[in-house]
Amino acid sequence: MKLFRMVAAAAASMMIVGSAAAADPVPMMPAVAPVAVAPAPAFDWSGMYFGVMIPEVRIISAAGLVGFNMVRGNFLAGVEMRLAGFLGEAVTTSVTGRAGFILGDRVVLYGLGGVGLATDFSNFQAFYTVGTGIEFAPGSRVSIFAESRAFGGFGGGFECCMLQVGVRIHR
Repeated sequence: MKLFRMVAAAAASMMIVGSAAAADPVPMMPAVAPVAVAPAPAFDWSGMYFGVMIPEVRIISAAGLVGFNMVRGNFLAGVEMRLAGFLGEAVTTSVTGRAGFILGDRVVLYGLGGVGLATDFSNFQAFYTVGTGIEFAPGSRVSIFAESRAFGGFGGGFECCMLQVGVRIHR
């Protein structure tokens, strides 16, 4: 009888331990969630920028520029000042407004118009400019652009369709 009690006690304790283990499942290793790849942040076209450009592709020259953009939804409006030199023969400065649409978040198509002053160091000539452009942002603060511009003098004369290219660094 003593043996029977010992076997019964052992069976009862196994049942109690088994019930307790069933109530608390064995912890398992947590599943590793796949790493989510965040999309590239949208390019911020708003605010101040500066840059350099080739003001006339067919003539060796250089220009510096500074500007400011405002963005509302997909609409961009801005103003830009440029100072360009043509092989030491002439200097031009201009103020140009531009307005356009942001496509996706990395491309802007725009139209532009402005006025300027050119000098060859002996006389001055005021001019106007109109054109279109496209700008692409391959990085987080850098954009590249190409513009087709027409220039005309207020006293007459008109030069058509110069291609200008450059780089802008956004704040």
